[in-house]
Amino acid sequence: MTDAEANKEANSLKSFASELFDDVSLHLSQVSHFGLLDEVLAPRRPLTRADYVQKHAELLLTLKQASVGIGLSRKENFPNEARYGEIQYLTGLVICQAWSVLLNTGHLFGTFATERSLLFVLDRDLSYREEFIQRCTAADASRGNRLRKCLENILDNGNLYAFHYLLACWRVSSGLLGLSESKQKKAMILLAAFIDPPDDRIKKLKEIFRRTRRLAYLALHEEIPGRKHNLGSIEAQDLLELFPKNALGESDWLSTTRWQLLERMDTYDNEQLFASAKSAAVVLDHIEAFQKWWKTNDLNFDQRLTSLFSRPSDWPQAIRSEVEHFAQIRLPTSLGWMNEVRLWLNDDQAQSPWGPMKFIITPTLADRVAKVDLYLPRATDITASILAHLIGQLSRAFSSHIIDQASHSLWSSTAILMSSLLARRLESGYRLQITPVPAVDNHAGFACAGASYEFARGRIKRFLPASQDEQRNLELRQLISICDRVLGWRTPCLIMIAKLEIVSESDDQAIGDIDGLACFPVDGKVRWLVMESKATNSVSGESQLRGYVERALGARPDIERTVIGPQTSWHCLI
Repeated sequence: MTDAEANKEANSLKSFASELFDDVSLHLSQVSHFGLLDEVLAPRRPLTRADYVQKHAELLLTLKQASVGIGLSRKENFPNEARYGEIQYLTGLVICQAWSVLLNTGHLFGTFATERSLLFVLDRDLSYREEFIQRCTAADASRGNRLRKCLENILDNGNLYAFHYLLACWRVSSGLLGLSESKQKKAMILLAAFIDPPDDRIKKLKEIFRRTRRLAYLALHEEIPGRKHNLGSIEAQDLLELFPKNALGESDWLSTTRWQLLERMDTYDNEQLFASAKSAAVVLDHIEAFQKWWKTNDLNFDQRLTSLFSRPSDWPQAIRSEVEHFAQIRLPTSLGWMNEVRLWLNDDQAQSPWGPMKFIITPTLADRVAKVDLYLPRATDITASILAHLIGQLSRAFSSHIIDQASHSLWSSTAILMSSLLARRLESGYRLQITPVPAVDNHAGFACAGASYEFARGRIKRFLPASQDEQRNLELRQLISICDRVLGWRTPCLIMIAKLEIVSESDDQAIGDIDGLACFPVDGKVRWLVMESKATNSVSGESQLRGYVERALGARPDIERTVIGPQTSWHCLI
């Protein structure tokens, strides 16, 4: 950034927002914009929360100067003068800029990586939670404490991306920012108005804030090397496309083309950068460091929380786990991601069932979907007991979601999990390729998991009427018939619905098309049922099955032949 650009951003803050920024800029400049992920994302230049606030303020000022009549120039007439009288004189621009300053003071060192761990502490310890809420809402008591319910909802929902709103309230209310009494009171009123907007005008102002905020951080993301898209220079016209004047306040302004584009960019950044497997590994180590630090220091709750706004001097030395990414599951979370963490942790058990496997569950921008990243020590294979437990967790998710478009992520990531498991058995020079089975209503068949074979079988049976590939249906029915004889009714299993090919990397040609595949733990081992199916008059199935199993999977299979209706099938266990 040039000196001129820096001065422009610094001068973009107006009136009371500028005064707030001057008071807290040192605090903001001590927190990295990318938090713990600086080392993963390696931005071209250091960026802090102060940079982010200045960029946001600049965009808000540019929008205000475009004179589109959306309320940034006028002073807000709050509905209750007794409650909001001290900020009645502020314009929409200053309110939005002040929100940006104040909310960003709520970030802890490491930002979301640290905040998720503290959020989990407050979910488990009701005494800490009550102490925290009381401090957050202390300044709101004279106004009927309407804020408390809103803040409790954020905690109850485990809303990681809004948790810093509460931390900002706590920090301002605790007097830790060095604000004068008058500014502190105004700051709390502004935070309360953001978290619990008193009327539709403030809700609209909050929407303006939210849209420009997204544009601000997407602009800063351009400092990340290798990012696949760029905004370039943001002019007034770009902002106006977010706020078409004739649609302002109408429902259709929420789906402008420009806004949809920004949402897709934001989703991409979140998926590929901030919630990537590499990022998750760093956060996983940070969570372990947090837990160690929280348990070993003798500070009270207030002191612990205060010290987390900068890196504590006694923070444990980072020790990178010698693990490799095993698989990623996209998990529908009807109960919320924090409840999923508790279910996966199995806190009711004296000993973790996960053995050497580690996992981290991260909320995504998608509604009620979380990512579960699984890690194993290098050169370690998944055990039968871990597989059984993993299948049980997946089966619970499948039992809550019928075959529909909303559960695509669960079905597809289960197929990728199966592929990852089988790939660990492949000889060098081969890879696997998944082709989903097309189905009605834009659904697709990938794979399913069942804590019992009975459950998985029923899921496949329910998929068959939706399938648009009759040949694949024949193969799946053959697979079920063989599994009926091989698997116990209560055996946990994974079953592939998609087509799976073994591909030679030397010429990119398929050497085998696996017609049927099931994975299950039995007798302390992870076993695979591999099937080849042909029309009854064919004799090539056995040789094809033996060929790719021996060549790519390095096994000497005992193959059984079964005639079922119009098909002949050959299968083996490896």
